[in-house]
Amino acid sequence: MRVTDFSCLRLQDGALADEEALCGDIRREWQDFIGRTYTRGQKVETPPEGGRVVTRASILAMADASERQAAIMRHPELFGI
Repeated sequence: MRVTDFSCLRLQDGALADEEALCGDIRREWQDFIGRTYTRGQKVETPPEGGRVVTRASILAMADASERQAAIMRHPELFGI
C-alpha cells in the first residue's frame, strides 16, 4: 500500500506549493485507477435521407404539388399535423 508523505509538502499562501507537479505525480502513479469518461453518439438505424435537413420553407417551395403533399405527409411535425 502506498501512502503520500505530507511531511515534505510546503504551504504557500494557504495552498500547496508546486501543486501542479504533485498532481502530475499522483496521476502518473495512480493512472490505472483513474476513471475516464467517453462520449459517443448513438448508432441510428434509419439515418436522415441524404444528410440534408428538411424545413417547412423548403417543402412549401416545391413546385410539384404532389411532391409537396408527399413531403408534408412525411414531416407532419413541421406543419402541426
